[in-house]
Amino acid sequence: MFLGQVTIGQKTNEIKEAPRLLNLLNLKNAVVITDALLTQKKVAKNIVERSGEYVMALKGNHSEFFREVKEYFNSFKGEVEKQIEKNQGKVEIRQCQVGHIEWFKDKKDWPGLKEIIKIDYERHYEGKVKKVTRYYISSMKCSAMKYLQIVRSHWGIENGLHRTLDVYFKEDASQEHDRNAATN
Repeated sequence: MFLGQVTIGQKTNEIKEAPRLLNLLNLKNAVVITDALLTQKKVAKNIVERSGEYVMALKGNHSEFFREVKEYFNSFKGEVEKQIEKNQGKVEIRQCQVGHIEWFKDKKDWPGLKEIIKIDYERHYEGKVKKVTRYYISSMKCSAMKYLQIVRSHWGIENGLHRTLDVYFKEDASQEHDRNAATN
């Protein structure tokens, strides 16, 4: 389902325009999932102030926080939830750990921050194995299994929307370079 869109001007970017899009949506009891680019304190604040929750990808653009979270999970001995999915010749194994964030000195700067999440992905396909680890921050308190479901549903939406745009609307094949082509 597509809920909204805003045009990003020439002298701005997604980070500055995300609050404008969020303000168009009813976030009460909603979970907003963002990629690492939108893992921003102002975006978190906007979501929490409007009675929503967030799960935000954490990567190197927050280098110290990212490093500290990785170190935390390197010595973490908590519960691990596992999900295995077989689909179209691929086997995907996802493992999730949830950590608490009381130790993080800048916790107060992230509105609503309650948990950190580590998800290890392992994909087996045509005799090859691909492993990826992703980290997230969250304003919720959930089980590891719930986080696996939330993140998996995000990728289902992301992949489904891209397929529609790329296959049916042939967006990737478009050679249109006019500034307002995307808006049109």
